[in-house]
Amino acid sequence: FAALSLTRSPINNLMWSHYADEHKGIVIGLDVVEAGLCNIQNSIIPASHGDIIYTKTIPKSQGFDVSDSNVKSVLSSTSYNTSNFEFFKKAFLYKSLDWAYEEEVRVLKNVGFRNFDEIDEINNAYSNSSGKWQHDYKRKDLFLYQFPSTSIKEVYFGCSCHSAERAKQLIDLLDDSVKVKSCMINRKSFELCVGNFFGEKETK
Repeated sequence: FAALSLTRSPINNLMWSHYADEHKGIVIGLDVVEAGLCNIQNSIIPASHGDIIYTKTIPKSQGFDVSDSNVKSVLSSTSYNTSNFEFFKKAFLYKSLDWAYEEEVRVLKNVGFRNFDEIDEINNAYSNSSGKWQHDYKRKDLFLYQFPSTSIKEVYFGCSCHSAERAKQLIDLLDDSVKVKSCMINRKSFELCVGNFFGEKETK
């Protein structure tokens, strides 16, 4: 299985520090429906059911059938199924209350090799009933998922992202309808605020 972690909060200071190279990176805003991440046919946990549950206590496993046939059924799951959802929810959707600031939403897909329809061994690419994938195992054990470029609706540049050349290279790849924004430190507080990348008035 592979999990995609998203957030509802694009301008959280801690998130930028932890996951965007200390404000040097970018945040990409997706329409999760257009990206196919709410599709219950090819996601075990679609984004619409993937809100992380933050708690002080670890959930207890109760009433799960561990028979061989049931385990095999669960492990071969490729779509959202109400009968298996409780198992996957406890396995993938609980985190410590300390992480609540992340406002995380997860999508879970089956990247199992047993469902191959197409294989490109040169690029380590394949497709299965969960989508199109490229397996990057040389740097990290990552499964790269292809989604439509039209599902990108906005891009935020971090307040320490000062490379105009790199920014232009990215912007040139985007559709003209994508909103391009810059993050900056609020002059009156430590909060981040957002301005239009092309110089329009700042917004909080």
